[in-house]
Amino acid sequence: MSLPRGWIVLSALLLLWALAVLVTGGIFLEWHGWRISSREPLRPFVAGVIVMAIAAWRRGADGIRTDLSAIAFDAERWGLPCAIALSIVTLFVGLFWGTGVAGGADSYGYVSQARLWSEGNLIVQQPIAARVTWPNPNDTLTPLGYKPATSNHAIVPTYAPGLPMLMALFSQVHPAGVFSVVPLAGAGLVALSFLLGRRLAGAAAGLLTAALMATSPAFLFQLVAPMSDVVIAAFWIAALVLALPNQQNRWLAAGLASSFAILVRPNTAPLAAVFVVAALWSDQRNARSYRERVLNAAAYVTGTVPGVLSVAAIHTALYGSPLQSGYGSAADIYALANVLPNLQRYPFWFLRSETSIVLLAAAAPLVMARTPELRWPLMFTTAVAIVTWLCYLAYRPFEEWWYLRFLLTSFPPLLALTAVALVAAGRLLTAAWQPPLAVAVVILLAIWRIDYAKAHGTFDAWRMERRYVETGSYVADRLPKNAVLYSMQQSGSLRYYAGRLTVRWDVLDAGWLDRSIEALKALGYEPYLVLEDPEEGEFRGRFGRQSQLGRLNWAPIATLATQPVVRIYALSHDAVPR
Repeated sequence: MSLPRGWIVLSALLLLWALAVLVTGGIFLEWHGWRISSREPLRPFVAGVIVMAIAAWRRGADGIRTDLSAIAFDAERWGLPCAIALSIVTLFVGLFWGTGVAGGADSYGYVSQARLWSEGNLIVQQPIAARVTWPNPNDTLTPLGYKPATSNHAIVPTYAPGLPMLMALFSQVHPAGVFSVVPLAGAGLVALSFLLGRRLAGAAAGLLTAALMATSPAFLFQLVAPMSDVVIAAFWIAALVLALPNQQNRWLAAGLASSFAILVRPNTAPLAAVFVVAALWSDQRNARSYRERVLNAAAYVTGTVPGVLSVAAIHTALYGSPLQSGYGSAADIYALANVLPNLQRYPFWFLRSETSIVLLAAAAPLVMARTPELRWPLMFTTAVAIVTWLCYLAYRPFEEWWYLRFLLTSFPPLLALTAVALVAAGRLLTAAWQPPLAVAVVILLAIWRIDYAKAHGTFDAWRMERRYVETGSYVADRLPKNAVLYSMQQSGSLRYYAGRLTVRWDVLDAGWLDRSIEALKALGYEPYLVLEDPEEGEFRGRFGRQSQLGRLNWAPIATLATQPVVRIYALSHDAVPR
């Protein structure tokens, strides 16, 4: 085999340089007055394309084919190692840019619940609720991520138990292990995406699927957060990949993966019905008997039952009924009125963030129609994607694009179908042209999609999340042990990092600020107020007309230069100017 010509090496280096600049945010080097700076990924990418164009003009079609034959890529041989490498990079991204913080409602809710699982008790007693006199004491003493228990003077977690159980398991290895679960699941999801694409259309489609998944903006946004979206997707796609060989022992394994998925997010349980139908319909190419199909379905259900029963038992213990969740009943969460707003949001967000290339997924059935043995995997994979969307169409609507996170389970199937269409289109080209054009397309998509994720704060999230740790550290080090903290956004993280009692001012009756402070002081507590900058206007609006303290017209005892700024006020009439 001859070595690749210089234009191939130069264009490849330029394209890789563009990707490196995008991922790192730019490169700046200075040595003895010489400066090398590159902060714009589009320029090296365009330069790489220009090099290709000049080579095509000067070498001609025959010369180009000869040059490219030197770098023929055997996808069947190198696809899996490349997918593993991509998974390792994904793991590194999740660990390096991960927030690693128990901050807002979600992350605090999951991480603190993991601690409760390690301690063996999910019900947190709060006897102080029986000693205070203001209205709704149980609600005001419940931080974000929790809800009042069915018994008085206690709180229980809001979120499903699956992810906290995994976090608790990893915390036994190292306390910081709670924050490695999501990056590991993300790396696994990329590898599973490869296996899914390979099952549908070979290793080339698998590698494209993995690359599209690894650069998905919604996926990257959740990869750096200690939340359940990446984990739930990994378990359901693991179940799908396990079931596709259509063997009885694999159906049992798929059921066990589904059990974990249901533990992580119970409202996705309808996906299990897709697996049961797929098992009963089965793969007609092997002319499976009715008995064999029933046994496959039974094996799957057997594996799924433990997860369903575990969720039912936990919900009964925490919320009083197997049909109740931390979010309430189904009627509290779902409504037909939500369908239209969600139909207006989710498809738009999906196409905008994933690029319009995902529309090619619709062409996959046409590509695979001539291959009867692929019809069952195609329908099975498509059904998983469709039912995932159906699980959330009637769900309460949200305004931010990153709520695509609910639909992450559908991403590998949809991206695999996209890859199937791309591979089919590539086969219309000569073999020599396929690898370089595939690389160029993938790098262009990666640049655009990673840039989208970067522009929406994915790789800066850790900076903003640090405010929870810094505030908690300040309170733990500077405020007295008997401090009680009126807070909202940080009502959970202050308990986690500072070990102090918190009171939700956003739930407190507007006329009870002063009296609640006096009641806590009478019980031996020293009250303080912790506000993030955007919260101050809301606090004044809620309490300013009825309380001098509610006007916040005195200096805070601390101003933390975080993003956003956090201020801590002493809640004492002695500190307020008359």
